[in-house]
Amino acid sequence: MGAQTKDEREQVIGELCALVEAEVDIAARRAGGLPGDAKRAAQLVKRVIGGGPQFWSDFETELHAVVSRLLAETAGQPTSKGRLKSLLEPYLELEREQVWSADDKLNIGSLVILPGSPAWKARQGILNQVRGYLADQRVPSEVRLAFWAALVNAHRNANQCRKRDGESLHSELRDVLLDDLVWARSLLSQNAREFEELNPTSALGHAFSPDL
Repeated sequence: MGAQTKDEREQVIGELCALVEAEVDIAARRAGGLPGDAKRAAQLVKRVIGGGPQFWSDFETELHAVVSRLLAETAGQPTSKGRLKSLLEPYLELEREQVWSADDKLNIGSLVILPGSPAWKARQGILNQVRGYLADQRVPSEVRLAFWAALVNAHRNANQCRKRDGESLHSELRDVLLDDLVWARSLLSQNAREFEELNPTSALGHAFSPDL
């Protein structure tokens, strides 16, 4: 993708987010929804987050700003669940898929965000923001549920990365996973939660591998 300047990268992300909302609306009005042909806007958002050789430049800074702004807007009032899911969940995943073409071949690869890297620090900043909103009971319940879903997905993805990537990441990701559970337990012990919020917190425990 040929976006080279900050303004161009922000425009790409903004247009994809608008397309996500439009497609969610169209799918809801169509009996069979939209075709799953890997060309949906949400899938393109995920490719932008993954980055790779097909991009002229990295979108990390702009993505962080857009996701952070979306969280703040959503915490104030419910917004498009499609846009929130398409941006927040893949952004919090440690493993990111990359797709690019070279020599008439389609290449698919993946990378894992490493501790201490700029992407890791940016992700941690968004994760802390999500946790802050989950602790704030002024945030609407339906919004907190969407944030819980993203947190559980991130936890599950981190656990999968730990299992696949051997000893190099095992201990560090183990600490990340344990921190999720300790934080969730602390939150629940401090404040009474609606029943709907107990299911995602339970899912954190189920995603936690017993061989840690």
